[in-house]
Amino acid sequence: MVRITDVMVPKWTYTMDRDDAGEGTRYRDFYKLPENTLDYVVVGTSHANYAINPMQIYEETGYTGYVLAGEQQNMSCSYYWIVEAEKRHNLKAVFVDVSSLIADSDSSSLILKELLAMKPSITKLHAIFDCSPDIDTVYSALFPLYNFHDRWTDLTRENYQGVDESGYYLRGSALRFYSSNEYASDEVGIRTTEKTVLGSDGTQSYSEAHMDISSDAAKDFEKIIVYCRENNIQLIPIKCPTRHWNSEWTKKINVYLSERDTNNIVDMLSQDSLTFDWDTDTHDNGYHLNYIGNSKASHWFAGYLKSMNVFTDHRDSNEIWNETADKYLNWERANLYDCMYPRQEIYKYLSDVADNTDKYIVLLMVYQDAESFYDPEMDGLFRRMGFENGIKPEAQKATVAIADSNGNTFIKESYRKEELLGSFVSDDGAEHSYRIVSSGSTSGKESILEVDGREYTCDFPGIDMAVIDRADGKVISRAAFGLDNKGTLCFEDHVPDGDAEDRLNRNTSSETARLENGVLVTRGNEKTLKFVSAANGCYVIKDIESGMVLTPENFGNTDGTSVTLQKESGLAAQQWTVFTDGDGNIRIMSLFADKYLSLDKQGNYVLTAEYGDESQCFELKN
Repeated sequence: MVRITDVMVPKWTYTMDRDDAGEGTRYRDFYKLPENTLDYVVVGTSHANYAINPMQIYEETGYTGYVLAGEQQNMSCSYYWIVEAEKRHNLKAVFVDVSSLIADSDSSSLILKELLAMKPSITKLHAIFDCSPDIDTVYSALFPLYNFHDRWTDLTRENYQGVDESGYYLRGSALRFYSSNEYASDEVGIRTTEKTVLGSDGTQSYSEAHMDISSDAAKDFEKIIVYCRENNIQLIPIKCPTRHWNSEWTKKINVYLSERDTNNIVDMLSQDSLTFDWDTDTHDNGYHLNYIGNSKASHWFAGYLKSMNVFTDHRDSNEIWNETADKYLNWERANLYDCMYPRQEIYKYLSDVADNTDKYIVLLMVYQDAESFYDPEMDGLFRRMGFENGIKPEAQKATVAIADSNGNTFIKESYRKEELLGSFVSDDGAEHSYRIVSSGSTSGKESILEVDGREYTCDFPGIDMAVIDRADGKVISRAAFGLDNKGTLCFEDHVPDGDAEDRLNRNTSSETARLENGVLVTRGNEKTLKFVSAANGCYVIKDIESGMVLTPENFGNTDGTSVTLQKESGLAAQQWTVFTDGDGNIRIMSLFADKYLSLDKQGNYVLTAEYGDESQCFELKN
């Protein structure tokens, strides 16, 4: 029965999909931690999962924490997860997101996720009876097959084999690497205004601005107050950032808290140093923060933890957290490239190719359309490759092109299907043939990149290219970038086979050495800065005198954000991608904010989105 139950009950694993926050993964990972290794926990609704990242906080402070919040977690569940955490760890502080004090009706299906995740114990038994909104939830929590016995038609191989959760490094957080602020619902944006909800007959049912504190939630919160006092744990009520909130609720809850001699709400939205751009910092129209918003909130939260003066920096002693942190940093960089800022990866790839035009031959074609995403940065990099006038793809036109440092450069475009047949001689004297076929949006769907009879087509709408090593005529890279069916820019890069990757690395390592051996020269700034290579082709920019690195102030991501020197943490906010444009100028982009490093009139570092400004041009001094 235990084995059957394990197979039949959903696992709710963490993914990067829009609809799965990975509640099961979050709680299973919590139980894997060694005892007495957490300093603090955060409980409450999903606003906390999307606002606080314990791994980022650990990188900045060395403090160990966990987010045990959950989707629409009611205050009763919050209480029992605090108890469960304190049983295993000597907590110094508990943070409770107060959203559920202003309660909607409990969702039995969401509560069941939390109850099933809790390990068997007397605590869990009490939680089942206290948290369940109805008898069906009680039965389902005690005997899961009661609810999931008919799920056999949905089973997959994963249900029998178990899920691989080795790639979850977030300590309860949930990160989304995309932005969405489409104002799809009237509920968004009510933080300081009233919202009247109408019944189906058109009559007013209630105004959310005047919703009262739930009496049931208040009783459970008072249990949390007593429990924390008895166990010498600091209790801090917080409100994590969301636009689905009203200032009237904050006032009501603070009155309630003062009557119980408890701290007022620490409201992240009211902090002067914490500013959110709802066009870029949310993934679901303002309900929850995305990765960028989470990074800002977590950075501020790390500073708040420091101000409490009760935690210990474990970075020199905690091998498990250090190992997980290293994996997290690589995961963070990879997702920024793949999900949020593919342009940076495209620029870096094109720059690496352009840096080695004497070693490469480039074959290129446009499949269907490329005008909608082609930009001046790409154009400058293609000019550096040998395409003197750039590519400049026009809407719906087919394009075929070749760039060869020996002078065999050709480009042709038209509204018809285009085919280019040719040959070249590699440095070892061998002759090679190639064939390029391109179709615009109106001329079919055929696309071919072929060298010596072998096809290297990515079949990807947009720009398709193959890079050939002049030494022996081998294709050492094929890449494509363009818009997917959702209009999102995507990048694919493949190393065909053999020693191709080693060849690419040898060629790009010379550019890395050039950057690392130079000193960054800027006009009007006295700092002596060095490039230090990080993973994934990124760099930290370090001040030689202080050892600190350039970081967007308060993890800001808007135009004009000041860039300051902070202690190195390894986080993406401190990493930069570097490429040389068509005029030979060094361009430096923030991996975190996808904006250029620039100098203002006073010589201070700032971020800007405008391309081509002279203030972005930096020089290397050997």
